[in-house]
Amino acid sequence: MLSPFYINLTTKLNITDQDQSSVINFIKAFVDKNKAEDINVTENSVAFKTSFFGWSWDTFSQLDKGVFILNKNELTFKFYFIRTYIFFTIFLSLVAYQTRDIKVCVFFFLALFVGNWLTAFIRYKRLLDKLTIEINNSKLSADT
Repeated sequence: MLSPFYINLTTKLNITDQDQSSVINFIKAFVDKNKAEDINVTENSVAFKTSFFGWSWDTFSQLDKGVFILNKNELTFKFYFIRTYIFFTIFLSLVAYQTRDIKVCVFFFLALFVGNWLTAFIRYKRLLDKLTIEINNSKLSADT
């Protein structure tokens, strides 16, 4: 599902019911390795947040928070970037006030926020595909 505030990506995994906890542990290790903060693990999900000043080259730097949800053989990655929307809205409101030209602000909003949104969609779709390949190719049963 597509929204301006979050993106929901889903993929299929080749795992058995016995591999569920190993997959969650694998995802938790992946999230932890990629510098996420406030990681919460449940039976079928791994949720995380990023720091407010996390604008860097870290994997999850574009996001406010995210959650990986495992439902049988389906892995869903839902992530939010409300902070980015608020930042661009405030910044472009100030530009609109200074320039008195709303068309310029609409153009820059579309270029900056929508460009960032598309970049996040592509980046995290590729990340989910890579994670899916790693999970499908690993020997998860041996990890438990």
